[in-house]
Amino acid sequence: MKTVITTVGTSVLTNYQRLEVRNFFGDEYDSIDDDINDLDPQQDADAFDAGAVSEPTLQVYCQHVRKVIESKWLKGVQWNDGLRCWTRVDEKVSNVDVSAEISTLVKIQRQWGNIEKVVFLCTDTLLSVLSAEIMRESPTLDGIEIDIVPVKQLDIKNYKRFKEQGLGHLVDAVINIVDNTPIEDVVMNISGGYKALIPFLTLLAQIKKIPVFYLYEESSQLLQLPQLPINFDWGYVEAFLKVSKKLKSRELQFPVDNVDDDNTFMPFFDNGLLVKNHEGYNVTEVGELYASFAVAYTKSQKEVKKWVRKSHDSTLNGYFAEYKWFEYYHHQPLTRKVFHGLEKTSVILNGNSYTVDANELDLVVEQECDFMVCECKTYTQFMKKDEMPDVIAKRLYIAKFASAFHCCVLATKLTRGENMLIREEVMCWAKELFSVFEDSGVNFRLFIMFAPPVLQTFMQSPVSEKDVFQLI
Repeated sequence: MKTVITTVGTSVLTNYQRLEVRNFFGDEYDSIDDDINDLDPQQDADAFDAGAVSEPTLQVYCQHVRKVIESKWLKGVQWNDGLRCWTRVDEKVSNVDVSAEISTLVKIQRQWGNIEKVVFLCTDTLLSVLSAEIMRESPTLDGIEIDIVPVKQLDIKNYKRFKEQGLGHLVDAVINIVDNTPIEDVVMNISGGYKALIPFLTLLAQIKKIPVFYLYEESSQLLQLPQLPINFDWGYVEAFLKVSKKLKSRELQFPVDNVDDDNTFMPFFDNGLLVKNHEGYNVTEVGELYASFAVAYTKSQKEVKKWVRKSHDSTLNGYFAEYKWFEYYHHQPLTRKVFHGLEKTSVILNGNSYTVDANELDLVVEQECDFMVCECKTYTQFMKKDEMPDVIAKRLYIAKFASAFHCCVLATKLTRGENMLIREEVMCWAKELFSVFEDSGVNFRLFIMFAPPVLQTFMQSPVSEKDVFQLI
């Protein structure tokens, strides 16, 4: 049973306001534009506490929006992906594309099994809380416990308030949820809500090792963010960890007259890790996150530098491999659709139905007339000669129907000479590996992608064709 922390925006409202939805309903479209405009001024946290959404005065503004969305938009309509249009269905059938939040919850449930509880994490705005209360009525969430948590002072329109107060309340809200739930039962859905929250929530999730899910751009593909090996300036980390060890009750103080040179601490101020007041120095919420992350992933500067140089941890970078290869195939000109992480399901490829067993398929790439099965591995994973034959053998049942089976390797970019040695080593092993299955009729291909040692930079940059080499 899973608890899904779900950030909430207003897409359940704005999706209904889209032109194609207006055209679909035609004369039956009931506009909520004026109501949204009336409600919008209420969004300033100085004038409005999000918890007041149930007050009678505000209900006057909300009731028409609630009635329209719940009667016309939450159910009785569905998006037809084949026809690329909205269609009417039975009035009891849930609209699973009603919002980014609901769409992702549906896909998480398919992948992870039953969801027991959803916690809607709202900003301190009327429309965010109203959106959560409306989504609570979705038939998709029938039988699921729903909590709505407005985060005070989480004001996306006021950076000062957001940084100094809202971020602290956000940290407290997430930690409170996680600390009261078995950690293995918690996942995070960040498809909805305001993008300004994503860096902080992602970092929190990294610290607590919470799986994070989102929908890839405008597609229906559910992606899981990898547990990132964040790149640090190690001298900076070491200095800040010495400071953070003196942290007591979330406050770190120094006698101001004992500080010979404030410039020693200027980098921490500039990056929002420390603030100075009349009593000394306080660690900000971002500083707390930074220190927690650093402590969790480092034991000593020497040990971590060695770990980063190797940078082939099977669990962490395996997710990187899948994500970057997904991106690569997604942008290939002949690609129709890329499926990620298929297991225990059925999939339609080129009009034919295939059943996928419990052995996960990293990627399945559908093209106009055929499809490929892709197994994505890091260099270290692929070179495990005692494991790879079994990995391939368990996927031959579907690979034999594909035009090709692609082994896609992610390796760390080193010097040109070392890269050549890696390519030769991978290709030599692949030839030996593929020869084991030469009677299977499967068309094997080998690709390698080189990533710079600073994987954070690589993940933020688009995949270039010059990063990818076909070896077989």
